[in-house]
Amino acid sequence: MFEQECCAPKKLGLERHDEILSINVERDLALVRLSLQIPPRYMTHMLSCLRVGGTWKIAQKVMTMETR
Repeated sequence: MFEQECCAPKKLGLERHDEILSINVERDLALVRLSLQIPPRYMTHMLSCLRVGGTWKIAQKVMTMETR
């Protein structure tokens, strides 16, 4: 388990940068890859999404994180 800082990155003068790296859609299934940077943490998230009743829902999320 990792500890989070007591202050938001913005309050510490750190800039957040998030980016959608890819979206692959096959009928009612999608795989979304995201890069999230909240210094000093840099994360990659992979979301498995399903379209249910016309709305996209996250079915599963896996992630990796490194501290720089």
